[in-house]
Amino acid sequence: MRIVFVVPELPHPPFTGAHTRPLSMIKALALSHSVVAVGAAPPDADLALMHELCAHVLSGTHQTAARSPAHAALSTLRRSLSPVPFISQSQSAVLQELVSEAVQRHQPAAVQLEGMYTSHYRDPAVPTVLDLPDVVSSLCAAAFAARPIRYAFAGAQQYAAQRAERRLLREFAAVIAINELDRGRLAGLGIDAVTVPLATTAPSDSELTQAAPPTVSPERPLNLLFVGSFLHQPNRVASMWLERRLAPELRRRGLPFRLTIAGRQARPYGGRRYPDVVFCADAPDLAPLYAAADVVLVPLEHGGGTKNKTLEAMAWARPVVGTAQAFTGLAAAPDNAFALCPLDATAMAATLEALARDPQRRAEMGAAARRHVLEYHGQERVNELMQHIYAQIAR
Repeated sequence: MRIVFVVPELPHPPFTGAHTRPLSMIKALALSHSVVAVGAAPPDADLALMHELCAHVLSGTHQTAARSPAHAALSTLRRSLSPVPFISQSQSAVLQELVSEAVQRHQPAAVQLEGMYTSHYRDPAVPTVLDLPDVVSSLCAAAFAARPIRYAFAGAQQYAAQRAERRLLREFAAVIAINELDRGRLAGLGIDAVTVPLATTAPSDSELTQAAPPTVSPERPLNLLFVGSFLHQPNRVASMWLERRLAPELRRRGLPFRLTIAGRQARPYGGRRYPDVVFCADAPDLAPLYAAADVVLVPLEHGGGTKNKTLEAMAWARPVVGTAQAFTGLAAAPDNAFALCPLDATAMAATLEALARDPQRRAEMGAAARRHVLEYHGQERVNELMQHIYAQIAR
């Protein structure tokens, strides 16, 4: 079967964050089908893996149209009221042209779209599968719950998103949810979805052995790590919280630490700089950072879906300390696989102090976390489920 696979940004190194899900899907489909990948990409993006996996790759660069001062001001106001973009304002003329070209040239038996914001590119003449790494109405509800005053608009926005989801999702041959929680939300909207979990690539046992960090001692600080793309507002908020709330609390307690904040366009947010907080922007490889980390932090205020940053750290057998948002979609994980904390600097600092004193607990958490990822979030499970979905479409 020939499948046109549409993603807002084609996966390219480093394969983290938003690239993880579509890359996993393309790998699964390419095992038995001919895939034509369509999406935007920076001019210097390394698309070698895409060309290796896919029969054809169509890429373009997003063109940002000049906006009037009034339009720019309204956009800034909208972002201050809700961190979730409108579904209706997500269309790209460049991507629409690429999708139309791919469908006309390759005559696919099916199209797969990645994310609710690509739902506008559906061709009514071709059976289409929509994969939802996030449910937009759920993102709105989470933002409103986290900050009901600042994000009051998001509370109303969720109902508009639900209406759009009810209308648009009924048009697809299949809808895929990333976890059972999201599948249940869609069922509440009358949408029948199938769950395909997020897959992450785990390092081998030998890589893990070589990456074991040395024992924490008074001579060596506790190495903390946060990974996230700064293109996404929840990650920017989390980074500011770490820099302005958690780090001062750890200093006040006298706990030696080194906090690394890494990811796309990672950068400090003004104020005084301290040597125990470092920023690593656009690292070509995150493996050395995970190898050096004693604890990975995921202090997210709001969000949705399943967090790749959480699974990635768990796959490296690193203890993860985070808020409830960090662990959405991990219902089957054992209680000792991570440490759940409120978004409170005092509480999280106390948890980190306890972990610094207890290497045995850190090792047990990491081992339990890795076992969970290997059992529930491997590529093999995604391969099996995607083959089943497309076998049904072919029939």
